[in-house]
Amino acid sequence: MKRHEPRGGGVRRRWRRVASVTTVAVLGWPVGAQASTSTTLIPDAHYATVVSPRVPSGEAVSFTLVHHEVLTHLVLSCFPDAAVAARAHSNGYANVFVSPRAATIALVNGAFRFSGVADVSSSPRRADQVATASLTITGRYVAHGPSYQYFSAMDNQVTATLVFQGTATTSACTGLPANHVFHLYATRSVG
Repeated sequence: MKRHEPRGGGVRRRWRRVASVTTVAVLGWPVGAQASTSTTLIPDAHYATVVSPRVPSGEAVSFTLVHHEVLTHLVLSCFPDAAVAARAHSNGYANVFVSPRAATIALVNGAFRFSGVADVSSSPRRADQVATASLTITGRYVAHGPSYQYFSAMDNQVTATLVFQGTATTSACTGLPANHVFHLYATRSVG
């Protein structure tokens, strides 16, 4: 006996399939996916400069985005200037890490800015602060940023998607790029 479908049953099934695909597309949104300028759509993640000949880099900046609107652990890594080097090199470090003293930096409409006093330390977590310096950093979200493929030091393929870019200047560093530009990426291992 042939089973008789209620009228419109095929349409309901098709609608469920479309709804399922849409749900998967929204819930399975990758970190590198593009958002509008609304900060609620920029994924919480760690964003950092990528050091690879295949990826545009600039200054070494990184931060973690929390609650889609708060930058934490913002750090600019660089070679210390002469005044800072005397203190930092006595600890055996060639690089220093410059971190804003502000408790939080807000991401507003896809942009952030800090200008003020920063701690200079020989470790990213300010375990042994060696000096203070001025720091000005400005960045913005890049809608539909390009993606780049490269191989990591462990020889796995990585995709880096540009998410933020901006400029950073500080009195603690030497040898920074003339344009002070940085590019921050969300990365994911492909294989």
